[in-house]
Order: sequence, then structure tokens, then C-alpha cells
Amino acid sequence: DPGDVLPDTVETVRLDATLAFTDPWDRSAIEVARPQITAIDLDDLSARWGDVTFRAAGELTVDAAGVPEGRITVKTVEWRRLLDMAIGTGLLADTFRPALEGALELMASLEGPSNTLDAPLTFEKGFISFGPIPLGPAPRIVIR
Repeated sequence: DPGDVLPDTVETVRLDATLAFTDPWDRSAIEVARPQITAIDLDDLSARWGDVTFRAAGELTVDAAGVPEGRITVKTVEWRRLLDMAIGTGLLADTFRPALEGALELMASLEGPSNTLDAPLTFEKGFISFGPIPLGPAPRIVIR
């Protein structure tokens, strides 16, 4: 952590999800071909890292090519701190801060307290967006 912006510890991480597969996980799954994910039912993915709390829940379907479709609702408390961490560690260039912070402030103002960001992560037609912000191609979900 060259910028000394990351909290020392992640206090909690919780995952409650159900995955559906193309085939059962048996001996042939190891010897022949791995079953592939066809659906993800995310009941709760939550974490607390310093002042930042994060929670996500939703459902995705995954096609034969590994392309996810669906929606996951994301709630982040103290989202500005998370933005500071991303910039302080070099994950995001500081030149993006004004535009990104403005867009996120607008999203946060639409619902709840201003320190809370509550928006959908939408997977559609091979692309992913966070609220109205397009993020790019969706990751492929393929077990090799």
C-alpha cells in the first residue's frame, strides 16, 4: 500500500450463494469435463473494510459461452472512502476523480443518505454497467 490508504484488516466477509451447473460434480467432472455454471443466486455478499461496508445480492444466468445476464443490487456505505482507496493505490488515475465522483454523487443522491451508494450492477448482452455507468464487456464465467 504505497499511498498508505488501505485499512489494515478486512473485519468481515460473508457469502451466501447457490450455483447451478450443467452437470453434476462427480468423478467424470474431474476426469472428462468440468460442469459449467448456468445460474448464480447471490443471497448475500457482504464485507466490512475499515469505514467501508459493502453488500450485494441478485441473480444471474450464464449461457453456454459463459456470458452472464441479470442484475445484482450493490449497496456501499462510505463509497467516497472506497474511491479514495482506488485512487490512492493507483487502481484508478486521479484524473478520473472529478467525473467519476460527480456521477457517483448523483447516483447516491437519488436514494438514501449521500454517503451510501445503492445501484444495480446490470449484466446485459455481454456488457456490464453500474447504474447508468457502462463499465465494459462482462467477464466470462467459465470453469477450466
